[in-house]
Amino acid sequence: MKKYLVLIFLFSSLFIKAQVPSIEAIDAEKYRSATKWSCADKHFAYYFLSFSMPLPLDSKIENYTRSGDLRIGYTYRYKVVKAFDIGLELAYSNRNSAIKKEYYNIFDPTDYYNPGRIRTFHNSVQGGLYLRFNLGGVSYRKLGTYLDIGGFYDYAFSYGILYKTKNSDIKQKIRFKRPDYLSPENYGTYIRVGWNYISLILSYHFGDWITDFSQENMNFKRSPVTLGIQFNLYAR
Repeated sequence: MKKYLVLIFLFSSLFIKAQVPSIEAIDAEKYRSATKWSCADKHFAYYFLSFSMPLPLDSKIENYTRSGDLRIGYTYRYKVVKAFDIGLELAYSNRNSAIKKEYYNIFDPTDYYNPGRIRTFHNSVQGGLYLRFNLGGVSYRKLGTYLDIGGFYDYAFSYGILYKTKNSDIKQKIRFKRPDYLSPENYGTYIRVGWNYISLILSYHFGDWITDFSQENMNFKRSPVTLGIQFNLYAR
């Protein structure tokens, strides 16, 4: 969790001034439709940073409080009519799913990593498409209140399982990369409700997690539902 907080702070500081509406700032009372790049016009794009955590649903081995999905990306939206936009997103996703201690014996029969931590990790490229319904408050410099309904697909270029132990005698980390029982793909749908620079995201994931593990061919699901917060990083 500390790692996520540090990353959120660093990237917020870096990108908070990255996107300015149009090439030249214009006072609101002087703004005219000749400017084609703003929160209220045909075209606009901005960076975003989000963090989501799984809700305690339909997973017996996932440690919800130690799991999460950090995304850093860029979104573009095109205004079809005043009340309706379509948008595209491209993002880097870092999802970690921790295993509950009472199930360590499945992944570590020797009990070597207890005390310790066991978790899976997926570093993915994610693409998305969404429909935006503008509910009010849109201006030259503000996105206003909006509702997004969209879908996403991501593919992990790096993934695996991490074993970590630390005691008075030893400190050790071991990563097993790209094991057959982990799926590199994930896809799903989401609803996002936002107001200017901040939004809440409720996502449903359809992708597999752990399949055909060990000789017993065990399958495990993680929570299909995540809830998170997103920061829209553009200048006022």
